[in-house]
Amino acid sequence: MLDLILEYSYPRIGYKFVTLVMKNISSAQTAKLLGVSVGDLSTLEKQGIIHSPYSLEEVSRIKSRQYPTLSEEAAQVGIQIQQEVVTTLTGLQKFKKRISVLSLFTVAVFVLFTIIIAILFNIFPGQTSDFFGYYYRFNASDDSQTLVNGSESPNVLSASTENLNVLQAATGPVEAPVTTSVLADIIKPVAGASLILVKAINDQKYEQIVTNPVLATGGLSGPQGPAGPRGSDGSDGASVGDVMTTAGDTLIRDSDNTTVRLSIGSNDQVLTIANGMPAWTDLTNANLSGNAGVTNANLANSALTIAAGNGLSGGGSVSLGESTTLGINLTSSRTAGSISSNSGLELSGSGLSLLQGCGDGQLLKWTDAGGWACAGADVGHAASYNTDEAMTNISFVQTTLTTVSVTPSTSTADVYVTGQAEVFSGSDEDQFLTLVIETTNNCTGTTVGNATVTYTITSKGDKDKLGGVLVVSGVDLNPGTSSRSYSLCASTPTGDTDVQNWRLEALVIN
Repeated sequence: MLDLILEYSYPRIGYKFVTLVMKNISSAQTAKLLGVSVGDLSTLEKQGIIHSPYSLEEVSRIKSRQYPTLSEEAAQVGIQIQQEVVTTLTGLQKFKKRISVLSLFTVAVFVLFTIIIAILFNIFPGQTSDFFGYYYRFNASDDSQTLVNGSESPNVLSASTENLNVLQAATGPVEAPVTTSVLADIIKPVAGASLILVKAINDQKYEQIVTNPVLATGGLSGPQGPAGPRGSDGSDGASVGDVMTTAGDTLIRDSDNTTVRLSIGSNDQVLTIANGMPAWTDLTNANLSGNAGVTNANLANSALTIAAGNGLSGGGSVSLGESTTLGINLTSSRTAGSISSNSGLELSGSGLSLLQGCGDGQLLKWTDAGGWACAGADVGHAASYNTDEAMTNISFVQTTLTTVSVTPSTSTADVYVTGQAEVFSGSDEDQFLTLVIETTNNCTGTTVGNATVTYTITSKGDKDKLGGVLVVSGVDLNPGTSSRSYSLCASTPTGDTDVQNWRLEALVIN
């Protein structure tokens, strides 16, 4: 802000002098006088180019300098700041890229070494395991154990640690000493990762590699112990005379433990034991299970008797090489016998027959649980029919056409009855005819079940033409064990009707 302006004029020389008497000015005025933005003033102030509070005198001093303008200096400062930021960011990006590349390289090397060591574990398991300090030993058989150097030794007591000529018993499992190199210790984590691959490929080999053979319970061999004492010399081999030279030679050790030659036996002889020594013996003299031997001749002339049992015939004496025949007798008499069997047959002293234990009127019945067995049944049949085929005139009075009689043998039996008649119109007119079966022999009893029917005979224009065939049937339930009669009855309420070819049947069923 300007407080006072003193103006001096010199018209003679054409100049005007202005003296400014001032105080502090605002940032907006300062920026306008310097030709920069208000925001740039803060940057210039930080660089020491201008100082707050702003004054017109400092602004005049800055503008009179033979340097780049303040706006140019601000721009240069801004460019410099931007370049420093870009440089810093570029360096960080390069550093991050180097870290990423180094990490990828490290992972690739780790994976590569893991695969290589896993392959070595599978191809050279012993050497690779020893290098890393693992307890690799191949499984041993029951008779020997495979040791580190490939030799085998029987499962015997180990030599004393103090005296090699003295045997000592093991007092407990002792871990096998393991020594490794510094390099093996450094890359052992990689070997551990390789073992994961080995386990995925061959679980048994993995167990052999990582299990201490001394502490293992699966039969893995431990470290090789010291060599045992030298054994005694072996016995001399067989002499030339002991060697078999002829077909049929048999060498044995006699009672003096001397190798001798057993002479060749004769034809048909057998090798037996006499006084604890093998010897050839004739078959007729051999004692087989306490029985005298039988010669081939005796066998050829031998015969045996085959006896026919109950219900069988034939048999008798038969020689070796011959044959005989056994037959089955069939019964000829009716006797009480079995009431069930799987085959439905029975074999008695008189021969073979169907089951004979069933009662009168019973049937053989098959069930999966019991096979063939007697079952309650009552079957009887009676029938009667017209034999002369003559016409019978029917009127309103009930006519007995025919009768039948049956006698059930069991109280639970039922009787099925059925009747039939051919009907004609006797007066060449439409007629009604009733046909019924009753429980007497004279059509004076009761109707059997629903065995009744009424039929309209339609005129055919000729009385001799058939008007219809009537059939009736019914069931008489549990009529008892007495004789039972049934009658076929016919009647017509009006006119007259003729019937012909009638029949009546009764069937007993339990």
